[in-house]
Amino acid sequence: FHAVPFLWRFHAIHHSIEELDWLAAHRVHPVDQALTKSASLVPVYLLGFSSPAIALFALIFHVHGLLLHANVKLNIGPLRWLIASPQFHHWHHAHERAAYDKNFAGQLSFIDALFGTMHLPGKAVPERYGVDDPIPPTYVEQLAYPFIPKGKIHEAPTSSDA
Repeated sequence: FHAVPFLWRFHAIHHSIEELDWLAAHRVHPVDQALTKSASLVPVYLLGFSSPAIALFALIFHVHGLLLHANVKLNIGPLRWLIASPQFHHWHHAHERAAYDKNFAGQLSFIDALFGTMHLPGKAVPERYGVDDPIPPTYVEQLAYPFIPKGKIHEAPTSSDA
């Protein structure tokens, strides 16, 4: 999603939040949601897992996603090198140059460690979240956003413009 401009337009809506909390896990474009869920559930289905096992996997996956976006400090000690934590995922959402293109793994942080994309600078926390893209403020506009040519998008007025 991050490296493919067309897909980024769907995923940018999720990254446009400026305050990260558990509700951010649900701020997604339906196309982003369908592709992301398919990427995680289709392989489990194709491997032949039973419906109850897939349902349990989906539930754990969902609850972990809520936790990753939650505004909590959760010290999981050395497990942080194996399992993604809120601190790990918050850096994925950080609007700071050092954190760009980092912490892609949704559940297993060791994948980022293996590929050299892990960014977990001690006890530091991101100063800012969000994106530079002019994401519209309303749900209906966000649904349309990925389909509008980039030059046709108007930035929403800020409070300083009033």
